[in-house]
Amino acid sequence: MIKLDRKVHIRKNVLWKTIDGEMIVLNLENSEYFTINHTGSKIWQLSNKDRRTVGEISSLLAEELRIPIETAERDTQKFFTILLKHKLVEVA
Repeated sequence: MIKLDRKVHIRKNVLWKTIDGEMIVLNLENSEYFTINHTGSKIWQLSNKDRRTVGEISSLLAEELRIPIETAERDTQKFFTILLKHKLVEVA
C-alpha cells in the first residue's frame, strides 16, 4: 500500500476523459485503457489539481463524499496502488 504521506501525480503519458459520467483513462505508453468508477473518478480529479499527498486526497474525499476518513484512506491507497501497478501515476 502507498503511504499516506506520499505525493501522487498522474503521469504525462496518460490521457483521460469523462464520457456519459464514466471516466476513461488511456496509457499512451502501452495503449492500455481503463474505465474508472465514481469514487475512483473523484480520487483521480482530486489528485489532478495539485501534487497532494495520499492523506490530503483521502481527507478531501471523505469530506466530499461524507464518508469516514478510514474508509477514504483505505480506498484511496488501494486505488493508487492499482494505478501505480499500471503505470498511470507516479509517487514521490
